Parts: sequence; C-alpha cells; structure tokens
Amino acid sequence: MSIVPELLLALALALILHEKFIKGKHVFRAVFYFPNIVTPVTIGVLFSLLFDWQPGAVNRLLAALPVVNAPVNWLGEPFLSQVLVAAVMAWQWFGYNMLLYTAGLQAIPDEVTEAARRWGDECAGGRAHHDPPAGSGDPLYRGHLDHRRHADL
Repeated sequence: MSIVPELLLALALALILHEKFIKGKHVFRAVFYFPNIVTPVTIGVLFSLLFDWQPGAVNRLLAALPVVNAPVNWLGEPFLSQVLVAAVMAWQWFGYNMLLYTAGLQAIPDEVTEAARRWGDECAGGRAHHDPPAGSGDPLYRGHLDHRRHADL
C-alpha cells in the first residue's frame, strides 16, 4: 500500500531535482533523505503523538479549521491506521529511493539525454532541435530532413 506512492513520489522529486535550473538541490536532497536517518522508534513515537485521538496535533488542527466536529480515532480504525502506517513508511523511505533514482539519472551521459530529447520532439511533431549532428554531411540525416520538409507541404 505504500510502495507505489513512495516510488512515484521519489521518481517525481528525483526528476525535478535533476533539472539544471533548480537552486539548492543538495539541500533538498538532504532534507528529503533525513527521515531515512531517523530511527523507526522515533518516527513511531512522533506519529503516535501527532495522530493521538484526543490530544493529537492533527486532531487539534482539524478542529481549529472546523473540518471535523469530534476527534478522529486514527489508530483505532483499521482502515485509517493502515493508511497512516503506509503514509509513514512512504515518508520514511521515499528519500532513499529518490537518491537512488537521482544517482541513476546522473549516470546517464548527456549525449543520450540529448538524443532522447530530440527523438521526443520528433515524435511530438516539434522542430526545436533539428540541428545537423556532428558530421553534417550525413546523407541519411539530410534525407530525413528533406522527407520531413515534403511531408509538411
């Protein structure tokens, strides 16, 4: 119940933090990895205090924002406790998986990334990256451009 959201969140954040224009990406990586360093006992105590059904901070916040009339027994309801445990597990481990995805993304050579970007533009019908590759005398490449030019007519 927690694996798929955890991996999707980790992949999305890894892709975002892999972009060149993001400032402070190392700080974000450290902050996202922090829950993995904290011991499971500490995380259990923290979340049991947050989601306690009477004095818990989440119930107080929900009551202050008039979302609920009575406190929610988060750990007493089987479905809510399963969702809560899945959310805690996803929160604890998504940073680790994000670092694995980031390492994999950084291992991809720039040439492969550029080739994939060009191929994606061609599949989408875009013409943003149609510069001739190194060795611009390549007749196959020129034939490809001529074919595209005639297809546009």
